[in-house]
Amino acid sequence: MMWRRYFKQDDDDLSNNAFDLGASYDWQREEMYIDGAVDPIAFLHVFPDRTVPPLEHQAVLKRADNVVWLRPDIEDEDEKGEEEIMAKKDTYLTCPYAEKNECKALGARWDADRKKWYVPAGQDLTPFTRWLVD
Repeated sequence: MMWRRYFKQDDDDLSNNAFDLGASYDWQREEMYIDGAVDPIAFLHVFPDRTVPPLEHQAVLKRADNVVWLRPDIEDEDEKGEEEIMAKKDTYLTCPYAEKNECKALGARWDADRKKWYVPAGQDLTPFTRWLVD
């Protein structure tokens, strides 16, 4: 199974920069993407609105002659039963200063009064699990 982050980039200079950083192009979707294992922080300046796109699940439909056809959002047998962990209210995080940019890029917000990062209500907590307080 593969995970990818898809994004559109119409600016040629930014597209070339994204390719230099390791992005690829999906001709069927007509969008650029980076593999899920790639750290998205280096690509922030090429993402629309400087926001990290969500991971999309890819399932292999067919393999032939070194060509792989992919279809997104096919449930994997190993992943059945996995659910998103949605924040029912603002959820505060314990995020070290050195990781604040990654936390922000994933969608966390800064609470200046509490001086803490938090995940807004209704957002998936899964990407933030390492910063969740028990």
